[in-house]
Amino acid sequence: MKKLSSLILAAALTLGGVSTASAIDFKIRGYWSFSYEVATNSAFVNSRAGGSTGDDFSAGERLRLYLEAKASKSLSGTVGIEIGDIYYGQAEKNNRAMGGALGADGTLIKLKRAFLDWQVPSSDIKVRMGIQGMKLPLFASSGNFVLDDDAAGIVASSRVNENFSVTAMWARLLNDSPLETTPSYYNGTAYDPDHPDNDALDFFALLFPVRFDGFNVTPWVGFAAMGDGIGRNPNKDYSENFIKPHVKNFRKAWAFTQARARPPCCSNTAAAKPTPGGAGFPQTSTVSTPSY
Repeated sequence: MKKLSSLILAAALTLGGVSTASAIDFKIRGYWSFSYEVATNSAFVNSRAGGSTGDDFSAGERLRLYLEAKASKSLSGTVGIEIGDIYYGQAEKNNRAMGGALGADGTLIKLKRAFLDWQVPSSDIKVRMGIQGMKLPLFASSGNFVLDDDAAGIVASSRVNENFSVTAMWARLLNDSPLETTPSYYNGTAYDPDHPDNDALDFFALLFPVRFDGFNVTPWVGFAAMGDGIGRNPNKDYSENFIKPHVKNFRKAWAFTQARARPPCCSNTAAAKPTPGGAGFPQTSTVSTPSY
């Protein structure tokens, strides 16, 4: 019996040791954001004559929760979710149940972050890979106009010395999927998210943070690699999909004006005259057009 008890105790200690060695610390953090606003003339430009359709009072909230699983100083993972924005009294928006009206029960749980942090063994290189917040530096104000948003990619950084460090980043911004805020081409053709013509859009950047007492600066360089089928229909040319109609009309008008002003002796191509009731301008391929 003593022998059996000793074996059981040894097994328990062994299991306890394994459990301690592989223990993962979980931490939860986040915040609730509440907004209560009173304003007038919040939507004074609209199709209704003689009044505004904007509410003077609005209220809402948003919740963000982050779960971090930390295995060691050099390995951890984080998942973040967002609930909201929820505007009180709003039942539905863009065919989604918002949960702000009577009865609640909205479908607003969204993935905010999902990334892994790890450190390259025997080095100072730290890597974050996954869906994360990516932000280029901007000291004059908040929010870099080139990149300041959540994106999927990899960021690696290393400290050279106490004053200098280097950061490299790659983000895949699009891959066979249209921008949510641009559901159609400028010519009215709807996006087909399952069509491979959208291809991929990647962003690369290098940052060089420099820090001294009372002084810091971060020079950086970045560029985007865009597939030749980004957001366009293969049966249409570039201008049909991405140049706004008023810009195209301006270019055609400019080309027509230049063609009419060109002396006959200096032109090898006769400018076509606009047809009343027709297109109004010649094809831009027959004349020189300025670049914008």
